[in-house]
Amino acid sequence: MDQSVSFHKIPPRSFSTITFNSLLLYFISSKSWISGSDTRVLSSCHTIFANPEGKISSPYYPNDYPLSQVCIYDVVRSREGICGIRFTFDSFNLESPDPKDGFCKKDWLAIDSCVPEGGARLCGNMTGGIYEYPFQMKADAFRLVFHSDNSTSHSGFQISYKLLSSCGNGLYWDPPISLIPGLFPSNVPCFTQVSERKGTINSPYYPHSYPNNLDCVYEFMR
Repeated sequence: MDQSVSFHKIPPRSFSTITFNSLLLYFISSKSWISGSDTRVLSSCHTIFANPEGKISSPYYPNDYPLSQVCIYDVVRSREGICGIRFTFDSFNLESPDPKDGFCKKDWLAIDSCVPEGGARLCGNMTGGIYEYPFQMKADAFRLVFHSDNSTSHSGFQISYKLLSSCGNGLYWDPPISLIPGLFPSNVPCFTQVSERKGTINSPYYPHSYPNNLDCVYEFMR
């Protein structure tokens, strides 16, 4: 769909209809619907998508996106039976990740909805990729955030999205949780739920070495 937008840097997020009840950190070795069927472009670079499927693109796509840009894309959970969302990367070309650690530090698209950090920032060439994510409990929308730095620009991205009413087989539906070896009883899962306002979390056996092949989840309750 065609969009005519004036792109500028945006203030801190203020889309109050998105609600999150917890934050999940992964260690790996009241519904309020927005009605209508049209894409809504808010002030600055912030777009709300209310259709059950559509396309999301970077500023000026297929031309190069601007430098020093921050854009927000909110895909509305249009009804209560919607459980997840599928993204198909029709075209995706951002600056490559850091060659030392593989992390996206310059230009990236962030999945701003509590998934493992390894999947939270996407960059480089990921054309053809297909990803599915669940909506968080009581969340009214799924948010993507695009960030570009002040150095190099690329052609950006065009992503097809589709809301899902049948879920369960996506990458992040059920967090992978391993059993911690060497503990009694032997079936202790590597899962920690945190309700305190501040404190400390540790990897298994810290400060000693953590075990190999371990998937752990730390859930922070609101």
